[in-house]
Amino acid sequence: MTPSRRRAVLPSRRLSRRLSRRTAAALGVALLLPLAACGGDGGTGGGGDDGAGTADATGSAPGSATPSAPTSSATGRDADYLEVPSGVTLTQPGARLALGDVATIAWRPAAERVGVLAVRVTAVQPAPAGAFDGWLVGGADVAATPYFVTTTVENVGEGDLAGQDVPLYLLRDDAALVPASRFGAEFPACPSTALPAPFGPGASATQCQVHLAADGTTVEGLAFQPWDGLEPVVWEVAAAPAPSTPSSAPGTP
Repeated sequence: MTPSRRRAVLPSRRLSRRLSRRTAAALGVALLLPLAACGGDGGTGGGGDDGAGTADATGSAPGSATPSAPTSSATGRDADYLEVPSGVTLTQPGARLALGDVATIAWRPAAERVGVLAVRVTAVQPAPAGAFDGWLVGGADVAATPYFVTTTVENVGEGDLAGQDVPLYLLRDDAALVPASRFGAEFPACPSTALPAPFGPGASATQCQVHLAADGTTVEGLAFQPWDGLEPVVWEVAAAPAPSTPSSAPGTP
């Protein structure tokens, strides 16, 4: 257990490159823990599972934080970057969309598997004040503003995608792509979970994911990028710079 004076820190990985040529990717995941699971000030912490095991050893969300190109790698703006069912047309890599627009995207959740989704991004907005009262944040970008991202997704491919994480990232103006954070307990305000089970062809769901924008950066949109090197599809938003003081970090006094 972790006393509330300390933060549960998970390792993160960062890949950077010039945004003018290819989008930079900052691949780190924060784990959000309820204070009750971490113990009080000066306490030893309560019993039971604190939920920290919901992230893997790298602090990464399975299927989203380590994108890799297929063997016959497509790069840049190749619209046929993965083979999809007949009648499905993928959105052109590099496309810039508005909130409410639908993109058809594909990625490999496993080596021999292709997931295909129709994705509509409906909201990218700072979390309401007080939404994270009683929570600690661990991992990268601790001094950060949490954003709630709402999407509607439909399985337009073949096979069940239950339990998969969609490679959607918060796009910041510092050339970083930030994956969704994960929780060590239920968080009804914005669950930030993988696709539900079952999630076979034709299934749809509305999801809310939590992403952290480092204080002093500006959120430019939400990006889909299945692997580094393929131009992302971006839903653009108009957003003010995140606060420049660390006081906005969840769990920070």
